[in-house]
Amino acid sequence: MTRSSSTVASSTAAPSSSSTLKPSSTSTTPTGLPTATAAGTVNIARLPGVVAKASSSIAKSPPAGAIDGSYGGVSWLGFGNAAQEWVSTGTKGQWLELSFPAQYTLKDVFLVGRVNYFQTITSATLNFTDGTVITLPTGVPSSGGHVSLGAAGLTVSGVRLTVTGTSATTSQAGLSEIELCASLAFLSLSLLVGGSS
Repeated sequence: MTRSSSTVASSTAAPSSSSTLKPSSTSTTPTGLPTATAAGTVNIARLPGVVAKASSSIAKSPPAGAIDGSYGGVSWLGFGNAAQEWVSTGTKGQWLELSFPAQYTLKDVFLVGRVNYFQTITSATLNFTDGTVITLPTGVPSSGGHVSLGAAGLTVSGVRLTVTGTSATTSQAGLSEIELCASLAFLSLSLLVGGSS
């Protein structure tokens, strides 16, 4: 996964096995904030006021399924919970957008593709509200992937994942989960002072 931006000049290599997201349970902190997979972070996608919308979706798998904190969905055999993933009605050009109630400084993005591995996103972009565009040339695997946003992170109020390529067997692109991680210390401070910069 690589990124390019006029504001962020560095890039990251394609995810290695050490950066593959492993499914884990989502818990809450003593303040009630949902935690993300990285220690000391919070998953902004799970905060109250975050709005998920998409270019299209099937009724059983709305955009909110990609931010529910689970790595579920329906397998190629038809087993599972359709509400635990976002499933579009098409392939290339489909998008999932998250809008936040305030600006947050994101440090990492974790993406998990659909559990039906015959429905695979092979390439995509992440477009952030600050103008940063990150290209995902290896797509979004069912086993998950990680994108680091660098030490400084990105201060944004939203992000859009746009599908630019799918496997030959894909008829409905989608996502099992997206996690947008911000530093818990930064978030706690910004909540105390009434917002983030």
